[in-house]
Amino acid sequence: MVGLYLVPASRENIKKSIINDVDISIAEKFLPAFDCNKLKELLGSEKRFYCWAMTEASRSKFEKMEKGDIALFVESGTGLFKFQAEILFTSESKEMGNYVWAYTPYDAWKLIYFLKDVKEINIGKKALVMALGYKSNFEVPGVIRIKDEFLQNVIEKYGSIQTFLDTLTNIDIHS
Repeated sequence: MVGLYLVPASRENIKKSIINDVDISIAEKFLPAFDCNKLKELLGSEKRFYCWAMTEASRSKFEKMEKGDIALFVESGTGLFKFQAEILFTSESKEMGNYVWAYTPYDAWKLIYFLKDVKEINIGKKALVMALGYKSNFEVPGVIRIKDEFLQNVIEKYGSIQTFLDTLTNIDIHS
């Protein structure tokens, strides 16, 4: 089953690697050779990519990520999931994380996941979390992997995760 991740994100960091893409030279500089070669293979003729990262505290979620899983990015302070992307590949690099995203004094952004099919969306956080079975005031305190049983309910009701997401697009965030 495809995994679904809810990801909190600051506008500053969204600009660095979701709105704007990253040049392959950054991966060449910081990723282990094996991972860099795998990324290049997955990118084909593309020389730029999108990515995001987590800290060590989210390792258990990072280790469950698989190619084809979906990440939804909720932009801090907006009450909206603003971007959707598909997981392409994962790698670890503290150096790349520190280079791409603002340094955090608590922990480095070293658990990096590469993305494809990044698209802008407009899904109210309240509507989405309630549709997934959470309380309306649920915050996304860190990366959340939606439980398989919740996703199974969504698939049974809507036919697919994408149809579910399309149904929620542009629903009033205050409803």
